[in-house]
Amino acid sequence: SSPLHFKGIFPESWYSFDPIEQRSPKMFPFLVAAMTIVLSQLIFWTFAHFYQHGYLSPQTKSGSGGGRQTPPVVQLKEVPAERRKKLEKETCPPALLFGFLASFLVTLWTCRILPDPYYSLEGTIDFPKVFLCLVLEDLFQYTMHRLEHCASPYFFRLTHKYHHLFENPTLFDSFHGSILDAIDTVCIPVTATVLLVRDCNFWTYLCFAILGVNLFVMIHSYYVWPWDRLFRRLGFGTPADHHVHHKYCKCNYGNFFAWWDHLAGTYRNPNEFRGFNKNV
Repeated sequence: SSPLHFKGIFPESWYSFDPIEQRSPKMFPFLVAAMTIVLSQLIFWTFAHFYQHGYLSPQTKSGSGGGRQTPPVVQLKEVPAERRKKLEKETCPPALLFGFLASFLVTLWTCRILPDPYYSLEGTIDFPKVFLCLVLEDLFQYTMHRLEHCASPYFFRLTHKYHHLFENPTLFDSFHGSILDAIDTVCIPVTATVLLVRDCNFWTYLCFAILGVNLFVMIHSYYVWPWDRLFRRLGFGTPADHHVHHKYCKCNYGNFFAWWDHLAGTYRNPNEFRGFNKNV
């Protein structure tokens, strides 16, 4: 194998796991996965910072005021900073949500809730299975998300109301919500997905997790991404689609894809609404 292969870098005792002879998997692969997800987020947020502040756009001519041209916003009406700070105080602190989700992932790993192949570092990324996991997770998330909105007003207030305080969300608002909301729209869909797609290895599972986290954050962007038009043609989720959901609630429940909304008749195009940038 290559000198950069994990077998040439780390002792086998750090990651090997025999599901028949050993009761508990090693924590080293889990820590590698956690650090990789954090690194992917650091890369994404760095890109988002430079993009949203215009550093990746051509510099405007001096005659038009100079400076950098920032990308177009999804919604035309800006939320005052004081209003946003007040809303943030009404939601569960992001640090508490991170702690809860980290505990959930540790439990999945250490209690062997994941199917045995997920603990294997043999093989490479199976991209068709990554795609299948994303599609199924989004289907389960669509179902739970719609249930939060439609089961009863009490259930909505109990679970999902806090995330919807932000009608014009930003990337930071991805992490504002409640623990019950996280159970409904993260824990249940992820668990159902891994129990259905039982033959993924560690690397496939990690790729699924990285894409899922970054796509979820991406759809909360205050600004339009350069690839949004292509994503909408392919039926992938965009910030504009998700902003419509935040503002009008009873539509656009999908996160990664708009396919389930189209099939169920719950999709609404952002161009139908006032206050949204057209054709973005």
